[in-house]
Amino acid sequence: VYGGAVETGEYTYAYSSGSISSIGIDATADNNTVTISGDAGATGSVYGGAVKVYDVYVSDYYTETAEATFNGSSSSNTVTISDTSVGQNVYGGYAQAYYSYAYASSENADNLAISEANADANSNTVSISSTSVGQNVYGGYARGSAGAGASSYYSALALIATAEADVNANSNIVTIDKASVGENVYGGYARASASAYAYSYYSTALTATAEASANANSNTVTITD
Repeated sequence: VYGGAVETGEYTYAYSSGSISSIGIDATADNNTVTISGDAGATGSVYGGAVKVYDVYVSDYYTETAEATFNGSSSSNTVTISDTSVGQNVYGGYAQAYYSYAYASSENADNLAISEANADANSNTVSISSTSVGQNVYGGYARGSAGAGASSYYSALALIATAEADVNANSNIVTIDKASVGENVYGGYARASASAYAYSYYSTALTATAEASANANSNTVTITD
């Protein structure tokens, strides 16, 4: 069950034989409402909002500048479940960018590769009462991964690769009353990773920077019997 969903295919690719290749994805699944009660249960998972982006690639051996950017948000969703059952997971908000990758390689100019993966699952509300949940409950789930590479085998060029992942699952509220959960309960769950490399046989002007930031702050979980 999805209140709102945005999903790409398994492979999104940008190619250019010129000097610049770029791709940018902005996706939101915000401000959705899901209400389930009584006999209207769910055998699978329940999402207030879901953004799922898989494998965003910008890559070419003749590109001087490659940029891959993903911005995804699944925030301010409301999920209310009562007097029923859910077979798998419950998510207030789900935002995933796995993963954003940029690669630049040219023998004629400096090479720059930039990759960004930004995912937010903030300020979601999940209320579950008198219900059996088979697996996990997440107020907000956010995951992002970014990678960048720059190479030039024969020229003494400047090579710069930058990868940044910024992932947030903050200020979510989960309330569980007289309910059972088969596995774990998370107010917010955030996971981020980043990697970068710059490679050349001859150049010494090499810079590779990878930064990953994950935050799961100011979440509230209340469980009562």
